[in-house]
Amino acid sequence: MKLSEIGKIAKNFWLGIPAGFNNIILDEFVVMPNHVHGIIIIDCVETRRGASQQHEYRNNTVETRRGASLHEYKNKFGPLAKNSLSSIINHYKGNVKRFCNKNNFEYFAWQAKFYDRIIRSEKELSNARTYIVNNPFKWHLDKNNPENLFM
Repeated sequence: MKLSEIGKIAKNFWLGIPAGFNNIILDEFVVMPNHVHGIIIIDCVETRRGASQQHEYRNNTVETRRGASLHEYKNKFGPLAKNSLSSIINHYKGNVKRFCNKNNFEYFAWQAKFYDRIIRSEKELSNARTYIVNNPFKWHLDKNNPENLFM
C-alpha cells in the first residue's frame, strides 16, 4: 500500500501509541486509504504498591464504552477509562486530527466511532493477522475505492 501524506502521518502516530500507554503492545497493523486495521494487545495485569507490599491484580474489564465502539454492548456510558481501548483509540485519532489541522489537512476527518473485537484464542489472532496482511491486496474490491464508486 503506497501511503498518502495523511497515511504516513497515521502510520507514524500508530507506531507512537506505546509511548503514551505503557500497558499495550502493538501487533500487526495496516493503514489503508480510508481506514486502519490494527491489533492492540492490552496487558491487563497491573502492579500497585501498598504500604510495604506489592500487589498484583488482574483487571478483566477489556470492553469498550458504548458510544465509542461500533458494537452495541450494554456498558455504562461514562468517561474514558484510563488505558482502555477507547482511550487509546481516542488518543490516536485525536493526535492524527490535530496534526492534520495544524498542517493544512483540515479536511481530514475520522469516522466518529470504531469497530473492535476481542481476540480470544491463538487461532483468532492468526486469522486477524492474516486478514490485516492481506487487506491491501483486496483494496481493488473495496466499495469505497474511488475506482469502484460508480459501479
